[in-house]
Parts: sequence; structure tokens; C-alpha cells
Amino acid sequence: MNKTPNSGAESLEFLKRGQTATVAYIAAAESTAKRLADIGFVRGAAVTVLRPGRPCLVRIGPTCVGLGLALQRCVVVTA
Repeated sequence: MNKTPNSGAESLEFLKRGQTATVAYIAAAESTAKRLADIGFVRGAAVTVLRPGRPCLVRIGPTCVGLGLALQRCVVVTA
């Protein structure tokens, strides 16, 4: 998912260093969505970008996770 005009939702790949957003939903196949949920990417969770790029490093809860571009695009967030 790319940035959607006027929706306020965008994929994780568009966040900048230090920016925090809230997970709105996961746009992925069930197995990928479950794997992301298991590490904390669930609706309402706060995610902070520590290092943007490919892979990006994010903090979600007490966990730091590196995500490649494909997974970044699956995580849809709102500011």
C-alpha cells in the first residue's frame, strides 16, 4: 500500500527517523499477518522508526525489529 490521499494511512516505508505512528492494519496474506502480529504488529500498537531504509529498524513495544521493504509495505500506520 502506498500513501493514500486524505486517508491519513500510509505504509511504514514512508515514516522518517524518530517518527512514531500507530498500526492501523496489516495488508498481507494471513501467514505474513500472523507472523507480524506475533512480534507485536497489531492494531493500535505504537511503532517508532529508529533507522529508515532497507531494511528499516523499528521499535514496537520493547522489541526492535528489522523489516525489509516488502514487510514495510504490509504494515499500514496512521500518525
